[in-house]
Amino acid sequence: MKVPAGGETPYLAEGWEIEKALKRQLRLKKKKPNDRQFEDLVWRLFYRMGYDDLNKGHDFKIQYRASDGTQHEKQVDIFCKDKETVVIGECKCCDDYKNRSLGKDLAETIGLKKAFANAIRAHYGQSFKPKILWFYFTNKVLWSKPDRSKAASENIHVMTERELDYFSQLAEHLGRATKYQFLAEYLGGQKIPEMRDQKVPAIKGKLGGKVFYSFVSTAEQLLKICFVNHRTLADPLALPTYQRMVKRARLRSIGDYLKSGGFFPTNILINFDERRPFDRKGGDLNSDVQFGDLHLPERYKSAWIVDGQHRLYGYSVIDPKFSKQNIAVIAFEGLKRDEEANLFVTINHEQKSVPRTLLDELDADLKWGSTNPTERLAAIAARIVQTLTEEVGGPLFRRVIAQGIQGDDIMCLTMPELKGGIVRSHLIGNLAQKRKLLVDGPLTGSNDLTTVKRASATISAFLQNIRSANPTRWDQGREGDLSNNVGLRALLLLLNALITHSETKNKNFDARNAEPDEIIDGIMPTAGSLIKFLRDEPNVTFKERFGKTKYGSGGPPTYFLELAQVIHEADSTFSPDGLLEHIASKDNERIEAAAKTISFIENRVSDIIVDHFKKLYGDKYWNQIGTPQMRVKAYERQQSDDIDKQLDLEAYLDFIDKKKIIEKQENWDVFKKYFNIPLQGEKGQAKNLRWMDRLNELRRVVAHSHKRAFKSDDLDFLEWIRDEFEKRLLEAG
Repeated sequence: MKVPAGGETPYLAEGWEIEKALKRQLRLKKKKPNDRQFEDLVWRLFYRMGYDDLNKGHDFKIQYRASDGTQHEKQVDIFCKDKETVVIGECKCCDDYKNRSLGKDLAETIGLKKAFANAIRAHYGQSFKPKILWFYFTNKVLWSKPDRSKAASENIHVMTERELDYFSQLAEHLGRATKYQFLAEYLGGQKIPEMRDQKVPAIKGKLGGKVFYSFVSTAEQLLKICFVNHRTLADPLALPTYQRMVKRARLRSIGDYLKSGGFFPTNILINFDERRPFDRKGGDLNSDVQFGDLHLPERYKSAWIVDGQHRLYGYSVIDPKFSKQNIAVIAFEGLKRDEEANLFVTINHEQKSVPRTLLDELDADLKWGSTNPTERLAAIAARIVQTLTEEVGGPLFRRVIAQGIQGDDIMCLTMPELKGGIVRSHLIGNLAQKRKLLVDGPLTGSNDLTTVKRASATISAFLQNIRSANPTRWDQGREGDLSNNVGLRALLLLLNALITHSETKNKNFDARNAEPDEIIDGIMPTAGSLIKFLRDEPNVTFKERFGKTKYGSGGPPTYFLELAQVIHEADSTFSPDGLLEHIASKDNERIEAAAKTISFIENRVSDIIVDHFKKLYGDKYWNQIGTPQMRVKAYERQQSDDIDKQLDLEAYLDFIDKKKIIEKQENWDVFKKYFNIPLQGEKGQAKNLRWMDRLNELRRVVAHSHKRAFKSDDLDFLEWIRDEFEKRLLEAG
């Protein structure tokens, strides 16, 4: 049964070279079936984690004795062994996400557990007493609740693609040290034989009323008992998670530093999950500081790393002999998880070493249940995004970039954008009374946790309908121009508009008192025309309509109104706020006229200014226009153009700088007859130039037409200001 895998696992650097060679070989061979590819993926994970005894090939079998004494054998997909543990696993995968019954498979595994355990002891010797971990590794399998419950009750672990993604990514960085995180996750609380009766000299004291220990240990000891509370393997409804994913480049740098004889004088900060025995050695019993021997934990996942994961895991990428070096440690005792996270934020925020986006997410987690409405709303929204992200096979599964994991065109969604989209959609509430009150939204539940579950289920079902209309476009991510940050935020706005419309149209429909599936049933008849559009619209015309709105802060509202217009064209009663104005603003003739008006006014303003200064200063007029800074900026812009396309310097002045030139006191008497134009409904001012500020804003619409569009009142303003300006030109001769 024992099949060596080439002896001891090489260090991480060599492991990466082997991985490259394996990938090259795979490219040269005929593509394997999906189930074989999946088994290989799982096998490589355990190889990278440093298991020195793995099954070789796909036909590995365990010989065992049945209860009646007869000999049998059973093929096993995954078999891994080291000196402490054995992993036995079955791999199950589907081509696409679907429900799959595994009850029969589970029953067979349960029936073989005892026989397999006996076979392992018989093969390796009765003195070998490993912890056996039983696994079902699955990909694109939607587990039923009964199967999940059955597996859990029989201590059979389920590792879906979510957990595989995490551990595979971790193995890219940590190599063999990933095993410690893996064992902590699946053997948490169980004893580690090697850590029995381990003691270290220590100082015991108090900081901020919390017990702490200061001592020196080794990386070898700490790696066995420590656990990192990574955000990428978080239960979204559990306690706060605060650590970033480790960075490979940083680990390598630290490893090189350690190999060269370097050490860290600063402490690694950890938290023991329970009180530790401490043998005091003399001294005053009443003193806040005591000396003695600290008993280290002897269980997996008994010490949580609060700060210093890179310094500790830096030892994982170099020769294991370095893991016997001393490390300075400060260990608290019994801190709650939110206290750990607050400590982490305090340390790293002050050092400015943590990405702002991670701190934003942490704020949302740590402020769960806050009495501050803004904080409470953000926390609920963040939990909803996390829940949607962790739904295996769901529309956002594997689509949101996790901290420390590289995104791509498919995994292109971000937590801050989606969280902000949920908040701005008002689906879970709306801030009122100067942000002092959170008013319920259509998906608000009886409490915050119920809101998360209710909103997550409704949003997921709605997005699944959108996805099903055109799975190819959805799964393209960024390139499909639908399931990107802008598109998702627009769809959240649309969901709220559909709910509002359905409640108005059907007085018996009340989203606040409806189940998620009832809400979806209530809105989908109205959304049917959009589903048909998404299914049938060619990619070219879809991109022309929706691709142009994918950037900028104005993107989501514009995208939303475009989606709403599709529905409005089939059902004129669906008309959310702003839609009719949006439709009117797209009138091509008015838009073309608006662009011409802006160009006309801008050119005439330049002409009037230049003519005035030429009359005063002749050929040396340029050195008298505006300020030196304005002229330098204009010159730099001119020089950035190709020589054959360069215009006169005055053409490169900012429009807003021209306004400053006009309103300068020594120039105002000359220019006011052209430019002194009060806005409609505005009382006359000494200098009525606010129209120039608005015109400057609308210039940006023309310059960035792929991002922004004119509103109906913008077009009205441009028609009005051109008339007023032309009147003054005529009056001035």
